[in-house]
Amino acid sequence: PSSHFPNAMAPIKWNAPTIALTVNAILVGLAGLASLSGDDSALPPAFKTDNAHVVRALGHELFIMMCLMTCGIVNNMAQKMCPYFGAGLLVSVWVHIKGDDVSGGVMNLCIAMVHLYFGLVWAEKGGGSKKV
Repeated sequence: PSSHFPNAMAPIKWNAPTIALTVNAILVGLAGLASLSGDDSALPPAFKTDNAHVVRALGHELFIMMCLMTCGIVNNMAQKMCPYFGAGLLVSVWVHIKGDDVSGGVMNLCIAMVHLYFGLVWAEKGGGSKKV
């Protein structure tokens, strides 16, 4: 292994932020794959346009986010990436509320708060070694 990449080929460190990001990556990946196939059932009724290109474009963006989350997981950077996905979901909360999808907005707010907590507040307890 190269000395420039100390985490290269390191095993995944499974902790709370990694599990939260993994669950989010799975959900985003499933919605992205469904949208890429042209299925708009993941969208609230107010957001459906009956335009397959819009649905596939949304699926493309969701699939890119899933790839970014997966890269953070396999490179043991989940805790550092959680605040960014939490902040992105806060924008989505506003979009859902404006689109009369309050339940979707509340769900995204809860997921955003979990990611912000794991990224900014959470600290691993136990006999783990402290980084200098």
